[in-house]
Amino acid sequence: MNGRRQKDRRSPTPAMERGMLERKLTVEDVLSNRIFIGHFELPDSWNQYYGRLVTTRALSHNRRHTLKYAA
Repeated sequence: MNGRRQKDRRSPTPAMERGMLERKLTVEDVLSNRIFIGHFELPDSWNQYYGRLVTTRALSHNRRHTLKYAA
């Protein structure tokens, strides 16, 4: 991850300056603890929320993102 001063690669990160970490985190460090949806199965009701398919009655127009321009 980037340090506080982006042009100086040896600059410490904010977490290093606060004493929370002794080294910079790698991308693997960050993503290894992240829970991705494809790694486990969700109950159907949770899948509806994750897929943004739940209608909110308080909203007059529940708009769905249809990914028109996505590849």
